[in-house]
Amino acid sequence: MPEAANGGDLTCEECRQREFAAQAEEAAWHNPSRNFVVTNTLLAINIAVYLWMVLFRHVSPTSPGTDQVIHFGGNFGPLTLSTEPWRLVTAMFVHIGFLHLLANMMGLFVLGRLAESLYGRWAYLATYFLAGIAGSFGSILWNPLGVSAGASGAIFGIAGALIATFLVGKLPLPKESIRYLLFTLVAFAGFDLLYGVWKEAVDNAAHFGGLFAGLLLGLLLGHHLGPSPSAKAFRERLLFAALLVLVLFGGFVWRKDSYVADVERARLLIARGGLDEAIRQLEVAVSHRPNEAYLLNMLGEAYTKKGNFPKAEQEYRRVTELKPNDPVGWTGLAQTLGLETKFADSAAAWVKAAELSKKNAAAAPWFAAGQTYAVIDKQEEAIKAYQKALALSPNAVEVWAAMGFAQLKAGQNQQAVTSLEKAVKLQPGNADFRLILGNAYLAVGKQDQAQEEFFQASKIRAAIQERLRQMQKTQIQKPGAAAVPQAAPSPATPSPATNTTK
Repeated sequence: MPEAANGGDLTCEECRQREFAAQAEEAAWHNPSRNFVVTNTLLAINIAVYLWMVLFRHVSPTSPGTDQVIHFGGNFGPLTLSTEPWRLVTAMFVHIGFLHLLANMMGLFVLGRLAESLYGRWAYLATYFLAGIAGSFGSILWNPLGVSAGASGAIFGIAGALIATFLVGKLPLPKESIRYLLFTLVAFAGFDLLYGVWKEAVDNAAHFGGLFAGLLLGLLLGHHLGPSPSAKAFRERLLFAALLVLVLFGGFVWRKDSYVADVERARLLIARGGLDEAIRQLEVAVSHRPNEAYLLNMLGEAYTKKGNFPKAEQEYRRVTELKPNDPVGWTGLAQTLGLETKFADSAAAWVKAAELSKKNAAAAPWFAAGQTYAVIDKQEEAIKAYQKALALSPNAVEVWAAMGFAQLKAGQNQQAVTSLEKAVKLQPGNADFRLILGNAYLAVGKQDQAQEEFFQASKIRAAIQERLRQMQKTQIQKPGAAAVPQAAPSPATPSPATNTTK
């Protein structure tokens, strides 16, 4: 009545909301020319980050590694809960392969346009980020030592908000249309959640966290749609209150899982040599999560560097029990067994690691298996392992040389000549390879070729010795400079690898 007395709009607030909702729905589905600034910006940022990673940082377009996901901002509890809380947000823009990006961007394009029309730009953007951060916290709460990334938590939040709005909001749409929209949204959320239960690698905790946050926001936003000052003021107060609740939830997550911050400190301590303190912190973390393979691997590494090989073996064996199909635990166990001089068991562990590794990563454990077999004089097994390594990495010069030496010891003299010739061709300046090749030539009766290889090896070593003398002379002429020690010639036989980079 006061508005009518002043010539204002006679439409009641509820009717205005109905009219606004009808216009928003029409714009979202039937007006493609409308400029959805927030949705388009979010799409552009996600796609740009993916292209930057793939095109300029050479990340795999289909299956980036865990370390790469962490490097570019993925959510990882030991970092997020210690010194890098910004990962709660950056993880929302990092995707694990093209299919992951495509699925999320399709969902964002469809749901984002409708949400931006209904809630307005700022409320929609705030809902997106609040739900996404809630999803990141949910991921840490469920698995604080896992690595997660992607926009799905935020997108589930938008889906949850829309579901709640269609349930409680007084929208001027036919019941059939509302039922259809609700069915579509619930089917979208339900299918993805069930897929996450079936597919181990899907981070369902982030989905549930984002969906729950979106449902709560949508229940309240659905009653206060439209551009009226009162509706805008309510949305502002609601989103501010939601931010406070999110901060409290984050505090709860940090309090519950704060021990994982010590995991990152332990990793740094291991790198710097502070092994005793690193082991203490890792044992505290293991007491919270005794079946976490990541922690046990780190503990095994710390014990190995400390020289406590029996304890390291114990930790790595536990890893292989928890994750029998993960090559990381078998690699650590193989290294530790080699350091304990349990070479037969070490070789078997290397074979297991090689069989479980992806194709591109299997060459190194096959090579290590071959070297370990060679130490216990099982040359036939060593040759087979070297052959498998070369099938994956045909230009690995060290493998050619090691196989040639194993063939020579096994009496396969002609095969040894072929392998060693390949090694020398790939690395002609290696005196050791030429010495072994000379011995192989002698074994097959090629005296002249053997003499030539021995001569070339002596020339290479003489050149190295002369270079060392020159360096030593230069250093002595400098006041206070330390002399360069004379390097002993390296052995003609390749030594067994007992430690490899993981």
